[in-house]
Amino acid sequence: MKKNMGTTDRIIRIAAALVLGYLAYYKITNANLVLVLTIVSIILFITAAFGTCPLYTILGIQTTPRKQDNTVAGHPKH
Repeated sequence: MKKNMGTTDRIIRIAAALVLGYLAYYKITNANLVLVLTIVSIILFITAAFGTCPLYTILGIQTTPRKQDNTVAGHPKH
């Protein structure tokens, strides 16, 4: 799959995964939420590791930096 997540997006997802994983592991939240937090944490970490978010693909979102266009008014630079 084509990468559709930028560096900042990936860092935020990893940080969120770590926080949610910490909350789930130490059972700081309600016992019913531990499973949900664990699953969300795993999903965030996997999508950040691969740089691809299936939901972004469906919605047409891309946070990767755009390539610079080497043209001036439609003509290549010389």
